[in-house]
Amino acid sequence: MAAAQAPAQVQTQRTGNAAKFVIGGLSGMGATMVVQPLDLVKTRMQLATGRTSTVSTLMTVARQEGVTALYNGYAPREAWRAGHRAQRQL
Repeated sequence: MAAAQAPAQVQTQRTGNAAKFVIGGLSGMGATMVVQPLDLVKTRMQLATGRTSTVSTLMTVARQEGVTALYNGYAPREAWRAGHRAQRQL
């Protein structure tokens, strides 16, 4: 019968602060890319005079202003959030 082998030791490697900063910034950018169109639609629905649905508002903006209009206001929002999220990763 073979002798039981000890489990292999796993070497852990610490992530440097620069890598954490970059990873935090990229995760913030990804989150903003997903949430920005929904936030724009929410704002448009709040400003609308009548009742409208989320999908209807989303389609109206995309048809009338183009798909890129869903990201209006992305740059200032990202400038603030990316730095904030990256800083929290340190």
